[in-house]
Amino acid sequence: HVRFYKHKNGPGLGNSNTSINWPSNGALGACKAAIGDVSDNTNHAKGMTFVSAAWGVGLVIGPALGGLLAEPVRQYPGVFPGGFLETFPYFLPAALSAALL
Repeated sequence: HVRFYKHKNGPGLGNSNTSINWPSNGALGACKAAIGDVSDNTNHAKGMTFVSAAWGVGLVIGPALGGLLAEPVRQYPGVFPGGFLETFPYFLPAALSAALL
């Protein structure tokens, strides 16, 4: 489900975390369970460390990438001339998040 909100430039298309991120809510638990199933005592710790490290990197890279892609018309006026991305300034980070899910 998608929520609409009033943006300063007109009606905007927004999303709530519950509607967009619900498919990934159990991802960390499922990844750890999968690592536990496919590993043995010799590589179990290494697999769990990899999953936790990847999760931590995602927590840092995700917001940074979202901030770089948000409001592209204002941040990069020479690259993005306006129009659709001016009306929906958060479309790029939302589309990237949806594509990666």
